[in-house]
Amino acid sequence: MADDPDEIRVEPKQKAGDTTRRKRDRYDLTFVDPDRRDEVLRRIGVIETFEKAPGRRNAEQAARELGINVHHFYRLARVWRETRRADLLPAARHAIKSGFRIDDRIQEILREVGRNHPDAPIGTIERLARPPIEALGLKLPSRPTVRSVVRKLHRERKAGEAAGVGLAIDFCAVGISVPVAGQRTLPVAAIVLDLESRTAVGAALGAEPSAALAARALVDAIDHAPAADVDATNGIQISLQSQETGDGSQFAGLLWSLGFMLAQCSSKAGRLTHSFYGPRLSTFRLFPKLTGKPPLERRGSGLELSWRDAEDLFRSRLHAAANPARTLSRLPDKMREGILTALAQFSDSGKPRADM
Repeated sequence: MADDPDEIRVEPKQKAGDTTRRKRDRYDLTFVDPDRRDEVLRRIGVIETFEKAPGRRNAEQAARELGINVHHFYRLARVWRETRRADLLPAARHAIKSGFRIDDRIQEILREVGRNHPDAPIGTIERLARPPIEALGLKLPSRPTVRSVVRKLHRERKAGEAAGVGLAIDFCAVGISVPVAGQRTLPVAAIVLDLESRTAVGAALGAEPSAALAARALVDAIDHAPAADVDATNGIQISLQSQETGDGSQFAGLLWSLGFMLAQCSSKAGRLTHSFYGPRLSTFRLFPKLTGKPPLERRGSGLELSWRDAEDLFRSRLHAAANPARTLSRLPDKMREGILTALAQFSDSGKPRADM
């Protein structure tokens, strides 16, 4: 029987996965890692929304949505505009590795020059290394590659050497994903550094730098400190990041009352830790430049952990990789209980919350 033109037609209800399937049909995802396709489609969607209403403000909004800075977003948008190829977008391949690996002979020449000229600038290292490298028929790597090799050599040479007296408490964003307001973000770690052995001896994670967070990190450091090898102390020096807030002043006053000597850390947040460890502390990426950003602008990726699990994991790997601590071994055992109690009471406001 012919269809009745007056018959009311009821369209089937759209299923939840239909939109995603249509998007996948629209774009060629053949060379995109299957585990990354949803993320690539999300990026394409954000870029195409921006293309309909370009402008600086919308670019900044799109960058925040993707968890990247606005300059990175502009590069991302340009790649998509010029190629329309999903597989060329960053994050299209899981664990993309660079196709370039520095030749072992080049690396040895750069290290030898660096050892012989430990204080030479990068330009001088390049000038001295170029002739022996070219004599082998090889090409001098880019300046960032040379700088990376030389800096690693410097860190190896200084490992275990005193970088100062006492302790320093640094703040640095680290590469772990934790929840904040329903989004993945990178937490800030308060890291206690033993300047005399150039090693991290304690840590705590929080949404933002604070004195309470620093107190929790110091509790962790003292908890893991070796037994005292002296009977008395003239006071351990602690270098602090500049704290202009009220709790910063209270924390400084508390440390002073507990017998510590105070100094101001001259390095920007994260820089001291980065100078000790380079781009990674154990297996965790360090992001000094993101430390001062609001939590929702430090977008994380990968597996999301609870705050407690993330802190336990970070602490366990930090302590496993630490050099023998020197400074806190001078803290008499009879003083530790009182110091830990006072710090724990102060640090209650800095504990990670399950509802962050």
